Amino acid sequence: MEDIQMTVTETRERLYFAYGSNLNEADWARFCDRIGVATDVIEAVGPAVLPDMQLCFDYYSHGRQGGALDIAPMRGHVVHGVLYRVSPRGWTALDRKEGAPNFYERIERLAVKPDGSMVKVFTYAVTAARRRDFCAPTAEYRALVAAGLQASGLPIDGLNAAAENRPPRAEIDHVFVYGTLLSGERNAGLIPAQCVKARQPATVAGALFDTGNGYPALALQDGARGVVQGECLQIEDLPALLGTLDRLEGFAGYDDPAPLFYRTIVEAKTKGRGAVKAWCYVGARAGMFRDEIVGGCWRSHLVELAVGKRATP
Repeated sequence: MEDIQMTVTETRERLYFAYGSNLNEADWARFCDRIGVATDVIEAVGPAVLPDMQLCFDYYSHGRQGGALDIAPMRGHVVHGVLYRVSPRGWTALDRKEGAPNFYERIERLAVKPDGSMVKVFTYAVTAARRRDFCAPTAEYRALVAAGLQASGLPIDGLNAAAENRPPRAEIDHVFVYGTLLSGERNAGLIPAQCVKARQPATVAGALFDTGNGYPALALQDGARGVVQGECLQIEDLPALLGTLDRLEGFAGYDDPAPLFYRTIVEAKTKGRGAVKAWCYVGARAGMFRDEIVGGCWRSHLVELAVGKRATP
């Protein structure tokens, strides 16, 4: 099982997750020139998202003469950004630009990479003492952040919602299920039928394992070895349902030190709608990945187990 990934990957040095003005290369270059450091003290690695977070403007920046971006918890939503490697001088520069620790503070979070794996990162959030009600950004600052996001190929919907002080749209409205939440299985009733806008057979790159506890666990893979079979459900107001699903899956949030499952984001391939981004619960403990279910289908595995029991004298 050499190609099985644990959900959370560890890096030798903690990466930085940028979601605001630091995505704008010109703005970063101006600051670096002012303090006398090279711009390459931070180096872009690739895109990622902060799960269960939203952008907001709850801080007044005298330097920006208006609201400056912050992040706040919001289940079922994501904040788009870019991961960076940072040198020691880079952390000093970032702390200085963010006014850490007096205005913003460096915090640790889990970021989800495009392949569904997670990585521990540092990012910046406004300190509790500096937060206030909505602070409208200037048009210049909003355009600066938008340009940085777009240059990185990232959407600006969350930025626009935050700048206009309106609730963000939940961009992920699908969940991929592969075990006891499948239609007809014992926990399917936790997903009310009236909430399901569409249900389609789907697959996700990975491997499926029998945990020995009456439920399976999915392990991420790069797609070269196998797929897991299940269903992709489009849900009306999925964020409202995720609390129920989180409790079932033993997931108490991204700061939970010992979850049973992690909730991550995968690409589910459906027969009707093609590939869609979906929330998915993947095994969080190495001991889950011992007895692989060949073919990646929990239902077929249950049938085989039932047949085996009947054949046993």
